[in-house]
Amino acid sequence: MTRVNILERKQQMIEFKKNRLMRIESHVKLMERQSRTRRLIELGGLVAKAGLDDLETNVLYGALLEIKEKADDIKIVKAWAHKGGAAFAKDNKDTSPVIVKFTSKPNEEVRAKMRELGLKWNAIRGEWQGWVDLKGLKDLLQKEEAAILKITEQEVV
Repeated sequence: MTRVNILERKQQMIEFKKNRLMRIESHVKLMERQSRTRRLIELGGLVAKAGLDDLETNVLYGALLEIKEKADDIKIVKAWAHKGGAAFAKDNKDTSPVIVKFTSKPNEEVRAKMRELGLKWNAIRGEWQGWVDLKGLKDLLQKEEAAILKITEQEVV
């Protein structure tokens, strides 16, 4: 190989590595954007869960600004954390983790009601899973051929 060929080859390698780095950077930016979007959706869900989604935008934003001002006080933040934890625990107290398997595919109405109850379809396992009110689930499925498996702490690995 001549000296010119070696230089050209090295320039090609540099160009290849630059392109690869640009692809990696764009992938990282995409992942960061998706993570941020996921977090914003979670925050919107918390606003709805707290029953604040019917407030006007200015009112909600003003309340959030006030929260930001008070967030420097550790006692207040601890009280908020306790109150939030208690609310989450109360929500989960009335529900149980379950798996639901049907002998045949349920109709669209039943599937929609399963989603309303908070169950998710696991396509890999071919079953519905989630935390639900058992009484409501049993009422829904009383005319269906389905097995309801309540998950206990001992079964969770």
